[in-house]
Amino acid sequence: MRFLISCGLLLFCLCSYANRADSLYHAISSTTDDVQRIKLYRELLEHLMQKEVLDTSTITFYARLGIDQSYKSKFEEHLPYFYNTLGYMFKFSKDYDKAQIMIRKGLEIAQKLDNSTDISRSGYTLGIVYLDQQKVGEAISQIQQNFKHLRQFPDDYYSHANYLLMAYLTLSMDNYQLFQYFYEKASRLYEYGESSKRLIYDFKIRDCLLKGKVEEADEVLEKMLLEFPPQSRNSAIEIPEMYLNVADAYIRQGFYKKGVDLLEQVLSVKHGENDYPIYKCMTLLSRGYIQLEKIDLADKWNKIALSKAPNMILMDHRLMALENDVFIKQARGQYAELRGVLLELGKYKDSVNSAINNKSFLLVSLLQDYDEMEEDFDQVKSLNLEQKELLQRDKRIRILLLVLLGLMVIFTATIYRFYKKLDERKKEIQRKRWELASQAQVLSEANLQKDKLLSLIGHELRSPVAELISILEVKKRINKYESAIDYLDSIYVKSKRVHQTLENILTWSASQLKMQGSATVPIDLGKLVRYTLEFTAESLGEKQLKVNNKVKDVWAMGQEAEMLIVLRNLINNAIKFSPEGGSIHLYSYQESDLLHLVIADEGEGMSESVLSTLFTTIQQSERGTFGEKGTGVGLYICADLMRGIGGDIRARRRPVGGTEMVLIFQAAEH
Repeated sequence: MRFLISCGLLLFCLCSYANRADSLYHAISSTTDDVQRIKLYRELLEHLMQKEVLDTSTITFYARLGIDQSYKSKFEEHLPYFYNTLGYMFKFSKDYDKAQIMIRKGLEIAQKLDNSTDISRSGYTLGIVYLDQQKVGEAISQIQQNFKHLRQFPDDYYSHANYLLMAYLTLSMDNYQLFQYFYEKASRLYEYGESSKRLIYDFKIRDCLLKGKVEEADEVLEKMLLEFPPQSRNSAIEIPEMYLNVADAYIRQGFYKKGVDLLEQVLSVKHGENDYPIYKCMTLLSRGYIQLEKIDLADKWNKIALSKAPNMILMDHRLMALENDVFIKQARGQYAELRGVLLELGKYKDSVNSAINNKSFLLVSLLQDYDEMEEDFDQVKSLNLEQKELLQRDKRIRILLLVLLGLMVIFTATIYRFYKKLDERKKEIQRKRWELASQAQVLSEANLQKDKLLSLIGHELRSPVAELISILEVKKRINKYESAIDYLDSIYVKSKRVHQTLENILTWSASQLKMQGSATVPIDLGKLVRYTLEFTAESLGEKQLKVNNKVKDVWAMGQEAEMLIVLRNLINNAIKFSPEGGSIHLYSYQESDLLHLVIADEGEGMSESVLSTLFTTIQQSERGTFGEKGTGVGLYICADLMRGIGGDIRARRRPVGGTEMVLIFQAAEH
């Protein structure tokens, strides 16, 4: 069902997405207002740019239409966006010269219109184009201009984007301290959306691994795998780049298997030529296989990576691929081919080191300017501090006056607190009086119940004992040869009542006086139920009752003696009030950490008035279906015993007739 709902929602979203594009096409073709058509062009382009797979020809076509229509209508507001979008399409097609021309044109118009958002967007896009062309100097210069603009016109998204460019630029130079610094700045500035989630996951995992918190890093990775599966395709969050960064962090810390597993999942999906991180993923996967001594797999992926030139400076994989080739040939003993690879590696490493040195020099100049901007900010702060000092001098006189006012307030507050404490003490005394009164009432009611209990005990013990004595005296006076069998049934019934009464009272008294330990232990409830049923087998047979026992070996916390007394009383009550040939039902179920045991009969049941006071007062005993008489104290004692072992007892009417007694225990593990 969930799968069908998910498919339905997905189909609905796709239909809505397609309907939106169709409605925009229709609106463009039907409108006669040139300005409205330009706005619709932009809305359509924004819609098309959100697709996972970009339709470059369609986007390029409508971007050109937007530019032409803007010039014809002399409406330049959206020109920077159209030029930036067109330039991005040329970048996407790797026509960097045309991309630069379009984006610069859009940037000039945005500056003329003083449109802060378009200036930020075009500046950021131009920085990416420079980096793709490996023009590090121009890229850093552009990023520097971007930051200057963002200082005057803060924009969290483009500040985040430029800091992210700086982070990956420093990562390509193996400067992990600066990478962490800029990466953290980027993640703090942009805290919403899927892209920000990717940054937060990426940064947390890297940070945990660098600090040696491997288990915490693994927990974050599990959440990331659930939210962004490696096999999914989402251009908004760049799945391959995300898992490339995470795998790189694991492999650098020596967790090769984890890094290899992540990269295998990413590469299991077919990717296009423009997926920049893929060849870097292949190179890193080859490095992981080398460490795991899987040379054939390492060679397979490394050859594919070596066959491709680096797409962009931030994803230059060739140096690592050449190093992998050296390791592979050494492992296979291919020393004749190794010499040529080492020569190529040396040349490439020299060029890479030279590029890194150039990048470092340019980066230092950028950081100096960055520091100068921070210094300007510090100067402004120092001027503000001086002004504050002047204001503080003027405030000193006012402070002297306020001191007097403050003393008066303190004096008033002290008096108020004094009277408040007196009031609180009065309330506390009153509360304790009420508590003592309520406790006295509870004790008084308990004494009344105990007096009533003792009275019942005296009556219930005196009557059957007196009857036993009478029966025995009669037996002495009659002919000694006359059979005593007729008297045995009566003696048996009276003795059984006395024994049950004594057992209930003694167990209850022991629990009240803490004669037995208060600690509960795991008890096999199913075993106690079976034992109690065996004990009452004779009574069950007299009424020809059937027992439907579904209580298996379930365990509950309690004390065996108390639990046996409770079970015996409740099963005897069920027998007492069951009709001849009826059934007694026993079953259990668990809710959370509570175990419920139900004992149900098929008698007439109890009224609501009786049920409401069944366990709180001593009841007047009623005779059973065979005229059996009880003491009236059994259920009162059962409730007290259940509370003593941390449980509870409840009663309810059965829908089909009869009563259900429910015992509630703390479930035990076994």
